[in-house]
Amino acid sequence: MFRISSKLLPYFKGFSFSAEIIMLSVYMKCRFSLSYRDLEEMLSIRGAKCYVTKVGYHH
Repeated sequence: MFRISSKLLPYFKGFSFSAEIIMLSVYMKCRFSLSYRDLEEMLSIRGAKCYVTKVGYHH
């Protein structure tokens, strides 16, 4: 869905999730005003295991 420029990839090193999952999460959170629990549920449908406490920690 999201194409990440090769220039931006170094910024995503060291994270548990791919750059595409991170960008999708940020997009959905900002665009649709989702709660962290809603975001967790939507990502689990896509197959990404994340937890509200882990997502909210970096906010």
